[in-house]
Amino acid sequence: MIRLLHFLTDLDRHSGGPSVSVPALCRSLGTLPGFSVHLAARPTPSPVPIGKEEPFIVHWTDGSRTSTRRLIRELASDGAAILHCHGIWDPMYHAAARLARRKDIPMVYSIRGMLEPWALRHKRWKKRLGWMAYQRADLTRAALLHATSEAEVDSIRRCGFDDSQILTLPNAVPLPPDLAHLTAITQRTRTLLFLGRIHPVKGIPPLLEAWAAAAPAGWTLQLTGPDCDGHRAGLETVVRRAGLTGRVRFTGSVDGEEKWRLLAEAGCLVLTSYSENFGMVAAEALAVGTPVAASTGTPWQRLEDEDAGWWVPPTRDGWVAFLEDLSSRSMKSLEAMGERGRAFAAREFSSPSIALRFAGAYRSLLGDRFPPSSPPE
Repeated sequence: MIRLLHFLTDLDRHSGGPSVSVPALCRSLGTLPGFSVHLAARPTPSPVPIGKEEPFIVHWTDGSRTSTRRLIRELASDGAAILHCHGIWDPMYHAAARLARRKDIPMVYSIRGMLEPWALRHKRWKKRLGWMAYQRADLTRAALLHATSEAEVDSIRRCGFDDSQILTLPNAVPLPPDLAHLTAITQRTRTLLFLGRIHPVKGIPPLLEAWAAAAPAGWTLQLTGPDCDGHRAGLETVVRRAGLTGRVRFTGSVDGEEKWRLLAEAGCLVLTSYSENFGMVAAEALAVGTPVAASTGTPWQRLEDEDAGWWVPPTRDGWVAFLEDLSSRSMKSLEAMGERGRAFAAREFSSPSIALRFAGAYRSLLGDRFPPSSPPE
């Protein structure tokens, strides 16, 4: 039995993509023969729902060096093990890396966009010190660095890492069990939906400027998600001053069934980020048949290749051009685009498919330590 020890800073429903995609990956890995799957995270006031029937075990930890090492010793004491950290910089990951080296446990890092240029500029000096003190060494010694897109591969290369160390796999996208029923009963509306953190990196101001300039007839812009650092108040001021009140709606965080309903009802999802290593919400929108307009700061160029959406420069003029094209299309045309997106998502991002590919990578890392009783795929 191979013990997979996944580490994530938290499982808060407001934390973004990893709090959704990592449990989805663990869920699918837990159904594969030969794996015992464990997920460690800090407690949070609003965690994503994790049922007792899940095929993986959740361990709540304070993230300290002592508790991290105790957890690893406990779970890796018998048989083959792999540590997989979903992110970098956090002291919990560094504590895990130090013990993994001593116990000769292979280490995998999912970079999660944290080496993107925009991310490195955020808290720049603190990250420079961390890079020199421990982070570069930890990543250099890792068995694999996981990237979710070719754009993220480029960012990892720029930091001095070799292609032989990089594994490129998209995030796993979990779908609701009643997806077929949800999409069958949902009525599409002319709503352009932003769904994510209201944060400066998300690049919302140029979209608002474009919305004021293009004034797409019959469409409403809905900005849904948690407010980060008071950014929403500034955007609401922009909306009022531009006379957009009534044509731009702000709503708070949603999750679960409500999130899927919003995605299924929207005429189009917009992902405006200046920098994004994946953009989980784009894959979720495609999975329910909703076209996506993503900025060129995201790795979603294939939207245009698949004729499932738009890849847009994150500027006022870029969003104006997109809005003009969007408003010229019929709902029937958008629904056809969404169907192409649905087929694309099913091919590329299903949780079982991603889990199988990770499982193969894990087994390769263990080599002759792979238990003979658990045959490879």
